[in-house]
Formats: sequence, structure tokens, C-alpha cells
Amino acid sequence: MGRTITALAMILVLGAILTGCNGWPGAGDASGPAGPVSMPSQSELEDIVRPALEGKWANGLVVGIIYDGKTTVRGFGAFANHPNPGKVVFEIGSVTKTFTGLLLADAVVRKKAKLTDPAADYLDCDLPEHKGKPILLVHLATHTSGLPIVPANFKITDPSNPYADYTREQMTEFLAKYPLPRAPGARYDYSNLGMGLLADAMAKVNGGDLEAAYVERICKPLGLTDTRITATISMRKRLAPGHDSRLQPAVRWTFATMAGAGALLSTTDDMLRYLDAQLKPETTPLAAAIMMSQREHFRHGDSGGNGLGWLIGRDESSVALDHAGQTGGYSAYVAIEPAKRLGIVVLSDTASPGAMGTGFALLERMRTGRLGKAFLPVAVRAEPEQLEKYVGTYRFGDRAIVAVTFDGVQLYMQATGG
Repeated sequence: MGRTITALAMILVLGAILTGCNGWPGAGDASGPAGPVSMPSQSELEDIVRPALEGKWANGLVVGIIYDGKTTVRGFGAFANHPNPGKVVFEIGSVTKTFTGLLLADAVVRKKAKLTDPAADYLDCDLPEHKGKPILLVHLATHTSGLPIVPANFKITDPSNPYADYTREQMTEFLAKYPLPRAPGARYDYSNLGMGLLADAMAKVNGGDLEAAYVERICKPLGLTDTRITATISMRKRLAPGHDSRLQPAVRWTFATMAGAGALLSTTDDMLRYLDAQLKPETTPLAAAIMMSQREHFRHGDSGGNGLGWLIGRDESSVALDHAGQTGGYSAYVAIEPAKRLGIVVLSDTASPGAMGTGFALLERMRTGRLGKAFLPVAVRAEPEQLEKYVGTYRFGDRAIVAVTFDGVQLYMQATGG
């Protein structure tokens, strides 16, 4: 049957993504004696990325670390012998949301908007309200608007490029009819739709074009020359070919709407510059905006909260901000721990949990000085009668329902509205 991961593991991984998993492994998960935190050696990095490569979770990865002002970049798998892996271009998916949140913070600092402004004031469409309470800009930035992951009329005609043909007219029609299930600001529910609307609002604040807003307000001030929605000629020459979860060639995603949720491309070098700015905002022209974006604007549990675009995790000893991203052919993971002057980025040419799992293991090593176990599902062979047992529907709290079906060869999962 080929490579099949444990069915239950697949469901748990998807559940973590749907519910906006933003924690990081605790020190107790690591093995071996604790040591002083330092840059990992090449052999340590190889140990960290090996589960993703051997488990076929990635065709290739590029890992970048910034620690105490020093940086390192290494390529693995398809990029092991690349002369300059830090310049390879990838789609970064939902890591885009941290840029969208920073656009909002920048607009607030420049007094072009307020966090507590009704979002509808900045959009060319109406937004639903709940008993007279409107969705505010801060609700969109913290995933607390009450809007779903994607609109219910988001019907995928091309699974390889799902956002390509969902029109603004369809989105406007959905919003006009959608009844908010609760008051905005009451609860965290991850929403690509909400972040896409926030980007539309920030584009309008900055003259109407979203890419121009990213470039003029974030990329140029921070020196990010390879972070764009539309790849430059130079970027196209350095774009890593993407792969789906079976390591087959994948097409690039394009966004007719909701671009602010996941449309940016970038490189490891650019992402390290971005993380350096996040760790040392006082050295940048965006100091006040960066610090505002990192502050917790909503708490949804003892160990989790939300900045503007960032997901915030904490334990008894530290606070980290992170975000994962995945498109049809790529995955990405970034994290910062300001108190340790630490930032990491993992970019992969494969749509899988590979970048996130590798990033968790790398973050554990950098937080504790110890090599931890791999944070990836284990691949096994499963017979049809085993897989049939997992057919059904699975509810993750009241946030999402996943329907699991089986075609005699493999399992398929369909998330609510996805």
C-alpha cells in the first residue's frame, strides 16, 4: 500500500492544525543530560531533521537560526549541496499572518487606525454583528471574530490550487448572510477568512494594494528583498519546486481573495532578518509596531494567547511566539523567544507537518541544550481492514468537525468548511 501514517495520528495532526496549535514541547520531553544552550553542530542539526527526511515528510528543508546576534543557515535533503540555501524561495503559507498583523500595528502607530475600530469601516462589504456588537480590527488579528476558518461557500474546484477562483463577490455574499455564533472577542477560533479581511482593510489604509503595503511598510524598512506575493524574476529563478504530501510535484497557490492569510513567498535569509527585527525591534524603523504586534491581545488558556498575527505559548520558564504555515507544496515554521534572543525558521518544499515537527525539535534543543525526540507522526504500513476502522466523523471541541472516508486504498479527511 505504500507509506501510510497511523490513521489516528493523521487525525490528531489535523486537529492540532485546525485548533491553532501554538504550544512548544516542554523540557521534560527532551532526552539526555541538559547542557549549555549554544548553536547546534552540523551533526546535531542532521539528527534533528532526519525524522522529517527519513519519514518522507520533506523532500528538502532549509533551517535558519539566530541566537544572541549570530546566525546559521543549513540545507538538508534536496538542499544539502545547495551553494546558498538561504536564498532558496519558498511559499510560507500562514506565516504571512504575522506580516498582516504587523501591518495593523503599523497603521495604529501611525494613527491611521485603532485596534478597537469596527473592521467594516475599512472594508467595501458589510460584516455580520452579534446582538449589535461589531467585529473590531483586533478581533480579526487575534482570530476572535467569530468568523469560520473559510466561508461555507468556499467550494474547491481545483484541490491543487484551492484559493485561485474564490471571488470577492462570493465572499461578500457569504458575509451578508452569515450569522455570528457568538460575540466577537469571546473566543479564539482560527480563521483564514478573518485574517484575509484584515489584510483587505490594511491594504485600503495603505492605498489599496496589499502587496505594495507589505513591501512599503514592512519589507523595505526591514531589508526584506525576497519577501513578496508576486515573485520577482530573480525569485522565480530561485523558487524551490513544491511537493505534495506524497512527494509528487505540486503547483503554486494563487489567491483571488484572502491573500493576507497565506500568499507570501520568502527565503530563509529574509526570514532571519525578519526574526532579527522581532528580537531587536528598537534597532528598526518599526519598533513600536513590532512590540505592539507581539503583545498578548487575547488569552485563550493558561498556556496560550494571541498577538497580532502571532500565536503565543508560555510555560513556567519562558514565553515564545510562533506560527506554522502550509500550502499545497510547501510548509514553514518560525518561532522567537525574545528572552533568550532566539529565533528559528524551517522552510520545506513539501506540504506536510515536516517543517513544524522539525521546528519544534529545534526549538527544544535551543531552549534546553538537549536533543529532543522527533515531533512527527511515525509512518507505518496499514492494511485496508485497519484503515476502515477510522471512517466516521471527529469533533475537535466545538471548533471543527472532520469527516474521514476510505476509498479502499487510503483515508481522506474533510474539515468543516475546508
